[in-house]
Parts: sequence; C-alpha cells; structure tokens
Amino acid sequence: MKKETKNTITQKPKDTKSWNPFVGCKFDCVYCKDSYKKLLQWNGRILGCRKCMKYEPHIHPERLKRMPSDRVIFVVSNGDISFCSPSFANRIVNFMREDRKKDRVFLMQSKNPACFANLLHRLPENTVLMTTIETNRDSGYSTVSKAPLPSQRFQDFLQLAWPRKAMVMEPILEFDLDIIKEWAMALKPEVIFIGLESHRKCTLPEPSNSAVEELHRELRGLGFETRDKADCKYRNFYENDFLVRTEGLKTRG
Repeated sequence: MKKETKNTITQKPKDTKSWNPFVGCKFDCVYCKDSYKKLLQWNGRILGCRKCMKYEPHIHPERLKRMPSDRVIFVVSNGDISFCSPSFANRIVNFMREDRKKDRVFLMQSKNPACFANLLHRLPENTVLMTTIETNRDSGYSTVSKAPLPSQRFQDFLQLAWPRKAMVMEPILEFDLDIIKEWAMALKPEVIFIGLESHRKCTLPEPSNSAVEELHRELRGLGFETRDKADCKYRNFYENDFLVRTEGLKTRG
C-alpha cells in the first residue's frame, strides 16, 4: 500500500492518507490538466495501469480492503467520485461503514455534490462532505472546468441534508464578497479552505491578495473557521477540530 500512497498524484500531506478504490475524472479543470499531466502519466506507469495514466474514470476493487490506518482518510482523492457507478460507490461506503477504527474521519469531495444525495442515508456519521467552490461567478466558468457551474454546485450542496460539510475555495477565482458570505451562511461549513492557484503556469482570473485577506476577515467575523490552504496541514485542522467534534457526537449519542 505504501507504494500507492507515497506518490499520490494529488500530493496530499503525509498525515492525511488517500484511499483510492476509484480513480479518474472528466471535468478537465485547466488547473488540474496542466499541473498534473506528467504526474498522472508517471503515477500510472508506476502502478502499471493505463487508465490511471490517462486519468480515465475506473475502479480498483483490489484497494477496497487496503484502507490506510491513519485517522484522517481522503476517500477518492485521485478523482471525482461523481464519475463512479452507484453500485461501486455503495461498495466504497460499505467499507467505510464497516471500519471500526476509533476516531476516524473520512473526507469525501466532489465538484458535483449532487452525487452524494443517494449515499446520505448510508454514510457513517464521521464523514465530512466537501465541495470546491472557486467563485460565485458562472460567467466564463466553462473555460475553467466542465464541472457544474458554481451556482449549481452551491444549490446542490445546500440541498444535502448532512450536518458535516466543508467548503474549498481553491484555486480561488475573482468573486463577489457579499454573495460568498451569503453562500457560507446558507451552507454552514465546519471550515472554509481558501487558496490561490499554486501552479504558476496556469493563468486564472484571481483576486488580489488584499481581497483574499478581506474574505478571511469577513468570514471569520461571521463565526466561520477559515484556513489558508497553502499553510494549513490537514492533520492540524482535522485532528484538532473535526475529531474533537466527532468525539462529542459519540458522547452525546
């Protein structure tokens, strides 16, 4: 298993392990396509999987029983689970439900959060659902990604009757502060990760540093936890905050 997680194409911090029984995505986000192309090919060669090399959506059922032992597990970090068949997505959730490790937290992220709707009744309570909302602006977004437009993503995420959500604004694009604040108040995420595009080869309509700093201040003023995605380690936040909340849920139960 070390061989598969050590060189993960998404380069997650070592303290947050990826579990990828499903791999691949067809959203073709410009910031992923340009930044990870060579890493994808290299990772696929290492694993001996042509579909991994092409980032073509596909399953790896042999990995279902290879869940890392770490406390924070990013489920399907090497793809978008919305491209996974419902039957195999249910198999993934089955293994999550059967997990008996104390104080575990599962992170599940998709740019098409509507895909979680049919899983909600079966997800274990220690699951945090996440979606990327780079901006509130739909205009021009089709040149950035084939994912659902930001406004649709917001609405779909809002409709999910799930108590534990996180919002990721990375790479953050130009935005309207008042609308982002309204969306955050509606979604009530446990944390909002904010970060500029880290791969300079990709040119995106980014906000100024001062605008990003103001966003942090305004959201924190509303009582939200915000983190700079470039600086915040998953373990530092999830273990110190999410796992405390998880223990609280168990105590109340």
